[in-house]
Amino acid sequence: MRRQGWRGYLLPALPSRLGPLRATGIIAAVWAGWHLPQFFLIETYQNFKLALLPMFLIGLAGGAVVLSWLYNQTHRVLACGVWHALYNVAGASAAASSGAGVIAAAVWTFVVGFAALLCCLKWLAARAGRPSVLEPR
Repeated sequence: MRRQGWRGYLLPALPSRLGPLRATGIIAAVWAGWHLPQFFLIETYQNFKLALLPMFLIGLAGGAVVLSWLYNQTHRVLACGVWHALYNVAGASAAASSGAGVIAAAVWTFVVGFAALLCCLKWLAARAGRPSVLEPR
């Protein structure tokens, strides 16, 4: 099977050594580095308030958990790409951020909440000796 993109390469390679949550943490750090140049190149990122950077990183980490779960359920990088594109349209577009940014905040809250749920389910599965929801099927 040919793996595409860094997520398609890293996600299958890392969990066998580190476990799914640590592997996702490393992938989130790589993903943050991937987004770093955008703060210098894209106007909407340039207008980003420094005080919101922790929220950006929490959202990115939550998105990494959700994408790890999605990839491990589908084994398709395309599914992750479609999710990311829909996230960008729904939560990171100028329309979602206009006004009070309620749409962007709602999408962020949903993603971070879903990631928290997945982490709780992983913890409960570990306590019960069952496979994690974050591990590949």
